[in-house]
Amino acid sequence: MRQQRGFTLIELVITVAVVALVAVIALPGYQRYVNRTHRTIATSTLLALSNLQAQQRLTRGQDAGDFETLVGLDAAPLFVGRDRQLQAAATADSLYQISLDPDDGSGWRLIATAVGRQLNDLPCRVISIDRVAQQRAQNADGQAASEECWR
Repeated sequence: MRQQRGFTLIELVITVAVVALVAVIALPGYQRYVNRTHRTIATSTLLALSNLQAQQRLTRGQDAGDFETLVGLDAAPLFVGRDRQLQAAATADSLYQISLDPDDGSGWRLIATAVGRQLNDLPCRVISIDRVAQQRAQNADGQAASEECWR
């Protein structure tokens, strides 16, 4: 009698089912991790720009009212991607649109709004910081989000 080699159909179906189950469990967690990692790009960019505003206030006696004065880029809004570089125009790798509201009552407010693939970060769609270092966030519905967005 000849010995058969290979997989039976039932073995193949079971293997595919196990792989699918692992993917269903693992992918949402991975996506949350990626979103959280990208969120740190936004928060670190906002903190860096906030520090530049503080330097501007110390050296020139007033806050910068636009990005040209603040970082030398004559564009509004700016965009930031995984490379953490501010760009004057959106690219396929852009994760956040960075805008500067020069007078929101507290002096200024820097706002990072998710764009591109970061739009699926529903809990933390908009992240902002103002002159008095108040950190805020909004979810996709425009409601105030938790402090987790800034962690």
